[in-house]
Amino acid sequence: MVKTPGFKHFEKSPAVRDSLDLIATQTTFDPRKDFWEVLIVSNGSDSVLLARGQFAPLGMEPEFKKEGSQRTDTAAKR
Repeated sequence: MVKTPGFKHFEKSPAVRDSLDLIATQTTFDPRKDFWEVLIVSNGSDSVLLARGQFAPLGMEPEFKKEGSQRTDTAAKR
């Protein structure tokens, strides 16, 4: 993902760089290395980000260090 022209343009923003750094600090993964695909949807005031990638080694649960974060297990709903 980071090799795409769109991401290179997107990452030039200081706010985006700071956000990516914050995600890397508060979780066990770094979006610049571990995301394979990202979909961002926004209505101008609210946004949601869906990402595919490797979030933890060897299939282990990822660790979130942010208080109030919540994991949703979509596989259990199948």
